[in-house]
Amino acid sequence: MTLRMGWFSSGQDEMSAELLRTVIHKQRQGFLDISISFAFFAWEEGDPQTSEASVARRRMLELARGSDIPVLRLSAHKVRAQYMSEPGRDWRACFGRQLRKTVYERPFELGFMDRMEVDEDTCTRFDLMGLYPSLPDGPRGDEAEVLMQVLASKAKTHGMMARACVGRRDTVVPLTFCEFPLDAPATRTMRQELEALARGRPLSQVPQEELRATALFRHILAAQRSRWPPFLTYTLKLFADGDLDIVNGRPVANGLSLAAPIDLTRAVDRALEQP
Repeated sequence: MTLRMGWFSSGQDEMSAELLRTVIHKQRQGFLDISISFAFFAWEEGDPQTSEASVARRRMLELARGSDIPVLRLSAHKVRAQYMSEPGRDWRACFGRQLRKTVYERPFELGFMDRMEVDEDTCTRFDLMGLYPSLPDGPRGDEAEVLMQVLASKAKTHGMMARACVGRRDTVVPLTFCEFPLDAPATRTMRQELEALARGRPLSQVPQEELRATALFRHILAAQRSRWPPFLTYTLKLFADGDLDIVNGRPVANGLSLAAPIDLTRAVDRALEQP
């Protein structure tokens, strides 16, 4: 049976548009047995945005409308601005209530959350999953924060995971993961260049602007971003084929609780090797 999906996105940058484009393409190819019931975009006209977000959001609207995917919109910025000034009010809970009303008449089995914050109640009512820029046992934070910790720890591998959304920021429920090595000869040379830049200082004392400009930082970032689209594709295929599910916020595989997150490294590497 075709998996009905809800697509939720904050439209932060070009990767948001690329993920949607890739999934639509794989659906049309027949690789993913899914239908996208709607695209819920957490922004509206007039919201403040970067130039990158502006381009990405315009492209996402074009992708959705060109694929006859109904577009639903609710500004997270406006809801946050309205409620954050009121003591004791959680803007995410308010946003979640309005979100649920918006999608109420469009049922779906799985929601993909593209860097959107929602409350625990919404996560309880819907089966939701999202991507995270770290391995299941890796550092926590946003993409830049994680990469800084990876550099500082001299990790030999890095990667990403898909996780069930449970609404609690301190709780991670991994579903799948993908990793790549950081100890190849080329990266060892980059590490030496990084250590020369530090000049004996802990990396935490090196200005972030200098770290971001290093070859190693750029290499890890590029390796990770190239893997996001195929990683999401293969994760969704597990759901579409019935090999993975989320039940009451917990991952289930073949009717049993998922003992460990599923390793998609080989599948993603093969996808990257294809022309």
